[in-house]
Amino acid sequence: MKKIIVILLVIIAVVVLAVGAGAYILYSKKDELVRRGTEKGLTFALMTDCTVGAAKLDIGAGTIEFTDIVLGNPSGYESPHAMKFGTVRVEADIQSFRTQEPTINLVQISQADIVLEKNMKSSNLQDLMANAGRFSSGEEAPPPPDDPNAKAMKIKKVLVDGTTVNVALPLAGGKTIGVEVPTIEMEDIGGKKEKVTPAEALQQFIAEILASVTKAGSGLLPTDLLDSIGGSLENLPGDIKGQIDGILGGEGLGDVGKDLEDAAGSVTGEAEKAGKEIEGAVKDVTGSIGGLFGGKKDE
Repeated sequence: MKKIIVILLVIIAVVVLAVGAGAYILYSKKDELVRRGTEKGLTFALMTDCTVGAAKLDIGAGTIEFTDIVLGNPSGYESPHAMKFGTVRVEADIQSFRTQEPTINLVQISQADIVLEKNMKSSNLQDLMANAGRFSSGEEAPPPPDDPNAKAMKIKKVLVDGTTVNVALPLAGGKTIGVEVPTIEMEDIGGKKEKVTPAEALQQFIAEILASVTKAGSGLLPTDLLDSIGGSLENLPGDIKGQIDGILGGEGLGDVGKDLEDAAGSVTGEAEKAGKEIEGAVKDVTGSIGGLFGGKKDE
């Protein structure tokens, strides 16, 4: 009997040590798990190569800080990237990611480097927006419910510090037009405090950038580009269009398009030239928060 007790105690000790070692290893690799999960989510949502330089997860504070996020271009574009973000800070209710209502309180983006490249049919940002919206538009069946990319969340606020969007036009010899975009502030992504998937959040995020470029580019950008962007925004779901109308000062997209055409007409020619808790939190964060800046990318 004593031998049996001793054996049981040894087994228990080994199990405890194994669990402790596993939790330590998982915790020590949490940042890399978040980084890789984010890359996969972004690549899946946007259907283009995306990379994340580094991620730092503070479970106690409920924050994640990303550096050097690069969103690549769809095929057919020449610029090295579509968007590059120096830092992205996410403030989240980490424990909520183990519930049916995961919540992100703030996404703050700084040092944004955005390239809007136009080809003969569309632009890179319009194509990325369409890629992210392929599930809501019915073009592609959404991922299964158990897929991290399908997990919906509440996003209370997104803040993008003022940045310059460099607009690259066809036949311009590599020259770009710089459009200064003021600070972008988005609240209740998805509208009416509803939950959104990472892909839906990305679709609205890109739409807000395009709307801001459209407004700031009045008198600077060619008419055909403004018309093309306006048409893409007009075809968005109603909840997203409602928030974009706020950026455009409450005007309808059609009216804004006409105003922009009149303003841009005089410069078109010139522009054309120019532990369990740790494990659960990390797993859900890599699948859901990771997907936001959201799948399948090779390991």
